[in-house]
Amino acid sequence: PFMEPGKVFKKCCAYIKPYWNLMRALGSAPVRLFNPAIGTRRVVSWDNEALHPLVYQAADGTALVLVANLADRTVNGSVTVDLAGLGLKASARLKPLRVAGTHTAEVIGNKVLLRQMKPFAFGGLLATRA
Repeated sequence: PFMEPGKVFKKCCAYIKPYWNLMRALGSAPVRLFNPAIGTRRVVSWDNEALHPLVYQAADGTALVLVANLADRTVNGSVTVDLAGLGLKASARLKPLRVAGTHTAEVIGNKVLLRQMKPFAFGGLLATRA
């Protein structure tokens, strides 16, 4: 635990910094969370059960799509994002985020391609209003 004497907070929390950096890309506090695991409105679909997508949305409509590989093996898969379901215009685009310590996905339209995603890795994309 990081609160023990002699432990350096920065070192103990280094594993979570990439997640914080992805969250920072949203630009403001999220006002909505779409999480299929708890039955919120479906704005994502995926083709590999190892993948777990979440979508955080800011008040201005910008959305942060996070995808984690919860398997203990490398996986390939895709996630399709319903941009209209997020209230975004047809001109909205998904932009892969390149953040150290995370998986960088590829994008074709509203489909996120996750190739050779390592075990327990995660990555993010930003859906902008355009």
